[in-house]
Amino acid sequence: MPLAALPKVTLFAHGSCLQNPGAGGYSARLVWRGRIVEAAGGFACTTDNRMDVYSLLAGLERLSRPARVVAYCDSRTVVASGQQGLVGQWRDGGWRRGERTVPNADLWERLLFAAEPHRLTLRWLRQGSEHPLYTECVRSAREWASRADLPPDPGVGLGAVPGRLLPGM
Repeated sequence: MPLAALPKVTLFAHGSCLQNPGAGGYSARLVWRGRIVEAAGGFACTTDNRMDVYSLLAGLERLSRPARVVAYCDSRTVVASGQQGLVGQWRDGGWRRGERTVPNADLWERLLFAAEPHRLTLRWLRQGSEHPLYTECVRSAREWASRADLPPDPGVGLGAVPGRLLPGM
């Protein structure tokens, strides 16, 4: 499908932890044809970096067909990793950087899969930006992180590497 024929979606994403590691929340707002859709949740024990990746992932996973997506995120790690093609390099290298496993490889792989049908442009947004949809994401992610009924993050502490079974599975 030609790029111009793809619907344009704007996505704002934010992840937050009350302590790092600790309870965390993620929130994404998608805007398409004037409609706003939220994707949000949280985990009882996670990390700030995981919530940043998860916020973008949750937004992309809400899309049911290919789109031109401009995603705004305040995580320099997420934006730079995507813009510089590092995530694809990590995948091609077996999710390793030298002798070490890439942190959050399970989420990065899901993010690659979720982004595949789309034309994704990542843009860095300064933390504390006054954009109303960004501030809604910040508020929502913090509210989720404050909940007492959050499930554990299945990828924390397990050394989750895509394509490999986790201990006990």
